[in-house]
Amino acid sequence: MKKGFSLVEIIISIAALALTCGFVLDMFLTASKLNIKARDLDHATNIAINSIEILKACDTLEEYINKDIFEKSEMENINDTLHIKKYYSKYWEQIPSYNNNAKFRLDVVCEKQNTENSFYNVKSSVMNLEKIDDKEPIVNFYTGKYLSKTVNK
Repeated sequence: MKKGFSLVEIIISIAALALTCGFVLDMFLTASKLNIKARDLDHATNIAINSIEILKACDTLEEYINKDIFEKSEMENINDTLHIKKYYSKYWEQIPSYNNNAKFRLDVVCEKQNTENSFYNVKSSVMNLEKIDDKEPIVNFYTGKYLSKTVNK
């Protein structure tokens, strides 16, 4: 009686091991992609909420736009609606304006509701510029705030 494994048994066990390793590798790749999406969602949420919380702490629109968070931002005031755009690289580093390194954009829209009082509806959203075709932001946050005066730029 011979002891040991036959060539067929060894080939079958190697094939089973390769198949199992393939599934495990696929699981690791999927987990790494989901971790990147979760990281981006976390950063986007923090940035958008931070812009809203800073607004809540301000008494005027001018005080809000002069905060450090908007240091390298593009601002435009159209018909009592202030549009602020701030760009980020894929590593969530702030960059001065839109260029090839921009992957994300913070959009803050402060819209004055009426001229009698200074109530503003504020929308803060973060977009993935690589997926701009679907027009779906990563996160959206809304709030309202009474501010004492507007800014004309």
